[in-house]
Amino acid sequence: KGPVDGATCEIFEVDDNGAAVSPAQGTATSDASGGVTFTDVHFESTGLISCTGGTYTDESTGSTLDGPLLRSVVSVAGLVNAIDENGEDILDVNGENVLVEPIYAVSALTEMAVQNAGTDLNTFSEQAEIINARFGIRFDITERLPTVVGVDALGASGTVAADSDRYGSVLALISQFDADNADDDISEVIRALATATLC
Repeated sequence: KGPVDGATCEIFEVDDNGAAVSPAQGTATSDASGGVTFTDVHFESTGLISCTGGTYTDESTGSTLDGPLLRSVVSVAGLVNAIDENGEDILDVNGENVLVEPIYAVSALTEMAVQNAGTDLNTFSEQAEIINARFGIRFDITERLPTVVGVDALGASGTVAADSDRYGSVLALISQFDADNADDDISEVIRALATATLC
């Protein structure tokens, strides 16, 4: 399913036991790429992002649909190096790294990994690796934003673009799976796929 635009997202610190700690440490709104950028977050460790609302374009039908609950577990840091389309650091005129707020990806794949992590969110990375292997993904699904299939052209040059294309194509595949299972909504499809990766 396509990236969710306009979702309301919160970020929570995750404790040593893998539990999200309330209250939320920041709020943000997802953009058209499904990316979320938080500012003024007062911790640097593992965080849970939880997004509700917003809309997405179903790649298989072209319909605009309400976004499901989507979550992701991320490594929260301060400013990060900006990168170009080949994954290389961008430098300013003085040869120094350009620093930007990190953009986190929240998608059906990250939601599947959160579901499979269960009560210990610190196992998210292990669960994400299993899910990524099933879909042929070899990059961090919390840091790479997907191409919006059907809106953005596939096949742009560069390592980052190739990864984004693969990510977007996998999400489009999930959308088609949802369309083929008309009795289930996208949340049920995500849950079923997550459960299937545990087998």
